[in-house]
Amino acid sequence: ENPGAAAVKRRGAAAVLLALLLVTGLGGYLRFSGLGWGLPWRYHVDENAFINAANAMRKAPRWNYLNPKWFYHPSLSIYAVCALSALYSLAAPLSLPKVHLLGRIYSAFWGTAAIPLLFLLGRRLYRPAAGLLAALFLAVAPIHVQQSHFFTPDTALGFFLILIMYC
Repeated sequence: ENPGAAAVKRRGAAAVLLALLLVTGLGGYLRFSGLGWGLPWRYHVDENAFINAANAMRKAPRWNYLNPKWFYHPSLSIYAVCALSALYSLAAPLSLPKVHLLGRIYSAFWGTAAIPLLFLLGRRLYRPAAGLLAALFLAVAPIHVQQSHFFTPDTALGFFLILIMYC
């Protein structure tokens, strides 16, 4: 292969990677900024149910009591925040607003992780430019950014749905 063509290809791949990092950074900024909105008060109905279930599991007298007793939504988020809050409580005092914040960080994480994953899906199905455009649209999509600010399973579910489509 022509050495010049290989260099151009490498520069193109580096430019795509840089663009993806910038888009993911923008999406992460939008999702992680302002996660403490409304705390210590709780304004989102579903958040209360998730937080109360995770907090009850964490405060249970024995760790074998891992039943959220609330199954209207998938339970992975409840178990994850229960574990995160238990780990956090080993290092610092834990309050209900902090459990809320941990839940919102959990949602923001999955919302941000979906951005590069959607790029990979778009690149596989079409080409890198389509993947970048899809990632950019997801990074700034108002409803996805908003859902990433709530402790609900929506963003994690979205991530795993994209993962299923990619696999």
